[in-house]
Amino acid sequence: MASLSAWLRKAAGSSLTAGGQKEEKDWLFSLAKDRSVRPGAFASVYPMENSTFGKLERVHKRRDYLTVYQQGVRTHSEHFTCIVCPNPSGVRRLGITIIKKVGNAVTRNRIKRLIREFYRLHKPGLPASLDIVIMVKVRTSSPTHHEVRRELERLLIRTRDE
Repeated sequence: MASLSAWLRKAAGSSLTAGGQKEEKDWLFSLAKDRSVRPGAFASVYPMENSTFGKLERVHKRRDYLTVYQQGVRTHSEHFTCIVCPNPSGVRRLGITIIKKVGNAVTRNRIKRLIREFYRLHKPGLPASLDIVIMVKVRTSSPTHHEVRRELERLLIRTRDE
């Protein structure tokens, strides 16, 4: 019976060279060492430590939503209306409103997840102390991940520039 190390080398697709060093035959194992080049990985623009979405970053109360609706600046796209209003707390917060006419619960929750993920990845590039409320418009088709990303980038870049 072969030794465990010989079996692992054979399973990994590598062999020992004359110098005793491992020669990698499979590109997957060579790329696994360098995690920044991993195929299919999404390279975030911002560091991971800032990529959370906690409870303090959400608009919860009805009166906060009403304040944003009354005092905020609106921008529109095909699927979304974005309302931005400064807040005194110093924390940027996100609120999402979506009505039942958009689709069933699965569709609505998927859209909310896409919006939260976009916000989580791009929030360091947004100005601090803002309340951002994103309202989803009623459309015949559900937006894809790329449509959500493209439209929200355009809306929030307008917000950042103003």
